[in-house]
Amino acid sequence: MKFAIFSELLTRSAIIALALLLSGCLMTAKGVNPAQPLPDPNTPIAPPLTPDTATGRWVDEREHVRGICFEAGWDAAGQIFILRDAADHVRFYDLADNSNLCRRPVGRVPRDFSAGYTIIGLWSAGRGCTAAHDVNRFQRDADRQTLVIEVTFSTVGDCPYDLLRPWWIGVEGVADYEITLIVNEGQTLNP
Repeated sequence: MKFAIFSELLTRSAIIALALLLSGCLMTAKGVNPAQPLPDPNTPIAPPLTPDTATGRWVDEREHVRGICFEAGWDAAGQIFILRDAADHVRFYDLADNSNLCRRPVGRVPRDFSAGYTIIGLWSAGRGCTAAHDVNRFQRDADRQTLVIEVTFSTVGDCPYDLLRPWWIGVEGVADYEITLIVNEGQTLNP
């Protein structure tokens, strides 16, 4: 019998909540509030790698690794990949497929490697709440035909999550360059 009062209160609360919800729907049924514009559906979920993508020094190439499963990326974490032509690109995808770590074949995204286009990247693994790469140096020397990129990988928070962060860029005119990617491990920051 003690639960009958609770049941009656719960039913009344549910009816009041439903009435408020429906009245809220009726109040906004006239249209979208222009003070709160809808988000642009073309806005990417992930932010650009750094502001340098806007200067034309490189292009964000994370799209080319989205089809590779977490397990294959985790297995390859820390390994630096430099893809200079279509054959390198195919071998890269074949490595993931042949690892047998993904449940299905990886999604392959074609890329034009003309004009010396090169994809450079890696996955970094860590533990925490979030992870990021920060570019410290991007030094291209046309006379010596060298490209040196230095990034720092860091995690934030003490969450018990295994994190895998992709860092992939494309650069034109460096297929014949000596390319060096230096990855520093930053400290784990606890906010």
